Amino acid sequence: HGVMHMGGDEVIVGNDDGAWARCWNSTLAQPILDMLEQGGHDRSDPASFYQLWANFTGRAYQEARKAGFQKFLQWGGGQAPSAEIYSLIQQPNITTLLPPVEVDIVVWDELNRSVAGELTQQGYGVILANSDYVYLDCGSPGWVKPGGYWCGPYREWYKIYEYMQDAKKTLSADQWKLIRGAQVLNWGETSDEFNAEVRIWPRAAALAEALWSDPTTGWYEADPRMQRFRSLLAAHQIPSAALQPQRCQMGPPHACTLKPAAQEAGAGVLV
Repeated sequence: HGVMHMGGDEVIVGNDDGAWARCWNSTLAQPILDMLEQGGHDRSDPASFYQLWANFTGRAYQEARKAGFQKFLQWGGGQAPSAEIYSLIQQPNITTLLPPVEVDIVVWDELNRSVAGELTQQGYGVILANSDYVYLDCGSPGWVKPGGYWCGPYREWYKIYEYMQDAKKTLSADQWKLIRGAQVLNWGETSDEFNAEVRIWPRAAALAEALWSDPTTGWYEADPRMQRFRSLLAAHQIPSAALQPQRCQMGPPHACTLKPAAQEAGAGVLV
């Protein structure tokens, strides 16, 4: 058997006392409240819901093991304590519930305040998916109200290409040995069969090259390859976002690409 992803992302508990979300700790989930009461648990104590979540997770892993799975993935990210959203991997008993020898964590929080370092110190393998680098839907229009998507700005391929180089700076060499890889993510709230590939390509290729080649140079050096790759996608009629006007491909490399200020000392000319 392969690897099973067990979910576990941002369980929304909420309450009936004015929280922005009403979910498991509300009359909308009365059977849950009844079970808590029967067990003598206090619904106002977050520990009650963490215990329920831990019980559910433990049973789910038992069933997955019975089915033959031996390796698992679990979502996780660092966030401030909240009355609405709970984070299982930040609980003190997490290594007992999710043994690092079996479980790798897919980390979604922001890179500079990520729990990735803490998780590697606990022995977990980590797959990097920090939202401020690789959430491809960021920068989209709002879908529940005007004003834009919950995250922004748009994650450009330039930043995605240098993601691994930036991530290395936040971890020690020993911690980096436990980084299993990284991924881009395209969430489905405003994505369907008509625009998914346009969001994914060619930006996903920027991370793919960075993971394969472990570059010591930046996006500018990769730019001709990215431009060429997008041209190949178009030639094969694979939906993808245009990076530059088509005429730019008729000139030499970097025909329409400005050199970064660090390399050009701020010169505002085409090179």
